[in-house]
Amino acid sequence: MARSLRKRALTRTKPSLDTRALRPMHRADLQRVLHEAAIALNVNIRLGYQVTRVDDNGAIPKLTIKGKDSMTADLIIGADGRRQDIERFKKYYKDYDPAIKLVLSHVTDANVWGLREARPSTWIGKSGRVILIGDAAHASLPWAGQGGGMAIEDAVSLSACLDRAEAATQIPELLKVFEDIRRPRCNLVQEWSATKGERARLTGGPELEKRDSTFASANAWIKAEPWDKRHIDDLPAFEAPNWKAWLSGHDAVDYTNRQLDKRYGARAKLHQRRI
Repeated sequence: MARSLRKRALTRTKPSLDTRALRPMHRADLQRVLHEAAIALNVNIRLGYQVTRVDDNGAIPKLTIKGKDSMTADLIIGADGRRQDIERFKKYYKDYDPAIKLVLSHVTDANVWGLREARPSTWIGKSGRVILIGDAAHASLPWAGQGGGMAIEDAVSLSACLDRAEAATQIPELLKVFEDIRRPRCNLVQEWSATKGERARLTGGPELEKRDSTFASANAWIKAEPWDKRHIDDLPAFEAPNWKAWLSGHDAVDYTNRQLDKRYGARAKLHQRRI
């Protein structure tokens, strides 16, 4: 059964407009598909590179890499999720059994899953050539299960924005446009996820009764309205009839291109912008 569902998820090229027709996909399969696509595009993937510093004070940003030469780039994209510092991790267990502390003394790195959000005031660095996307820009609490989806939307939206550039000097402007396009949607998903977490911890009162009533009705808001693109540009109220359609039926590439068209003209490069 799992194999059959996974196969359908990988071979399906045009998703249904009915947002209830969702298909599961294991993250290992997703990683494999993305890796194969990157290799096909001749992307140079380097593993084992630990970035220790990003110098964003000049016109061209620079990466300092542990044990290797520094690197410069027209654009640096930070997409790592938030991680727990290993020393803080060990400090948390300082009063535990000596056997546990002995095991931890051999740990040199830790990727601790924690309940944390990221809400930086801007996703863009000083030079206008460094950008945060995905969890690095807007990590949310896990209750909505939308972190991976938001990251993929960021990636394709950023790609659509950069496609309008004809020179590296245009990158700073396009990064600002990208953030303007993406931040409202990501903020709303963050808030919804936090709200779902608060509901899960309710112990009594009217809010608990309201939550249980919603569950008892089989989450009617999820099934209320199929995706017909009427609400594609609207930020809905939480769990309004068009909420699930807006959440799961969003076409990030189409939406980004339409916002760019409004600014610069239909599929125009920046030098062709409207006067």
